[in-house]
Amino acid sequence: MKVKKILAIIFFFAACTAFSEKAFASQSYRDNGGSTLTVNEWSECRVVTNQAGAKDTFIPTNTTIEWSEFRIHYPSHISLAPCSNTLSITKAGTGGGSATSSPSGISCGSTCNASYASGTAITLTAAASTGSIFAGWSGGGCSGTGTCTVTLNANTTVTATFNTVNYTLNVTKSGFGAGTLTSSPSGINCGSTCGASFGGGSSITLTATPNAGSKFAGWSGGGCSGTGTCTVTLNANTTVDAKFNPADCKITPPGGKKIFVSSITYGGSSIRNETAANTICKSLATGAGLGGTDYKAFIYLNGSMPASVLKSGYTFYNGKLTANGCEWFVVATGVSNFFTANGSGNYLSNPIRYDQTGTEQTYNVWTNFQPNGSGSYMVRNMDPDAFTPVSCCGYGSIVCWPCVSYYKIYTGAPAYSGTAYSKIYYGSSQSVTIAWAGTEWSKPRNFSSSFTPKNCDAAAVVWPECDTTGRAMYCVEQ
Repeated sequence: MKVKKILAIIFFFAACTAFSEKAFASQSYRDNGGSTLTVNEWSECRVVTNQAGAKDTFIPTNTTIEWSEFRIHYPSHISLAPCSNTLSITKAGTGGGSATSSPSGISCGSTCNASYASGTAITLTAAASTGSIFAGWSGGGCSGTGTCTVTLNANTTVTATFNTVNYTLNVTKSGFGAGTLTSSPSGINCGSTCGASFGGGSSITLTATPNAGSKFAGWSGGGCSGTGTCTVTLNANTTVDAKFNPADCKITPPGGKKIFVSSITYGGSSIRNETAANTICKSLATGAGLGGTDYKAFIYLNGSMPASVLKSGYTFYNGKLTANGCEWFVVATGVSNFFTANGSGNYLSNPIRYDQTGTEQTYNVWTNFQPNGSGSYMVRNMDPDAFTPVSCCGYGSIVCWPCVSYYKIYTGAPAYSGTAYSKIYYGSSQSVTIAWAGTEWSKPRNFSSSFTPKNCDAAAVVWPECDTTGRAMYCVEQ
């Protein structure tokens, strides 16, 4: 009696279990001969294919046990394959980019969906195009900007959002000329608007238009050069400079004074005094149509320039005329740095290469500047052969001009004769490495006193050998 009760209880529970599990199966399945159907029960999906001409087959799915057993032991005329689902990628936003999958199948780009076996874990990776940024995932349980992993148990769509990145293009203008810069697409009109924001990866073309009296000298920055248009592919904030030059070298830059080397050379007899030399400089400037009220000869140098020649408070420019207008070079930013000490001599800080028209010259240039700062003025002591250099420009009204030697006679000196050497010095219009001291004439000249010596009297000797020697001059705007 007890055995019967136990069997009844077991049967009851088995029946209840079967009934309970069957309640979760969606339907019953029968695979007809030559047909294919999809069975997706108890979280296991299979594509069931029955061979053509085979008998119909009932597919048990009442319980997980039945479905599991069938998947292992099924008739030979039946084939089972895992179900597949489709993963699709869509792209959103104002920018561009691509998404790829692992395992492979999606490269979107071009291929934005693929089928995978049900239950497959697919990892998606996004890459923004140039000028865009990846903003994040949505759908398929994904979010954020890292990789997206989807376990594919159903057809699924994931969205990748890409947005455009904007960058700023700024333009600047340099040089002493003037002009306008414009962009295509529009945004810059400089003039007044010298910067604009454009989408990343945009191709911006800049055009330079010089004003009347100016020439466009070229681009720099943003990968641009030359004098044509400038095309910038904007993948970062970028600055481009446009240089405009004056069309000629006639007008000195603001706050400056022009200095030039003469276009021809002069013998010492042509520039015997200050008035003659200054007249030549003014005539050269007037003939070239230069701005400025006056020009003076930059020739009598005595260690420091007289204020009457180099004006304080100005920058000194030397101009070179090119096909793209006048290129102005800084000779010195002021009187104090016009010269640079080097060893025992003072040298020009920068060369003065170009004449009044902006043409390059290669002349030696008149000057009496010596390495020790003195001019060609000699002090004669009682010994007629003892001559000591001193500064002639510092003695009364005596001025050191080319081809002239000055001799100072002390009180009590007898009438005498002696040997003197004319010290003629010159610089170079091409180099700052040559001292202004140049060369001392080696030819001696007899000198005889024809006057009664008095304290601090001075006599001058003119050297005809020097008078026929051609040198150029430097001329300075006043």
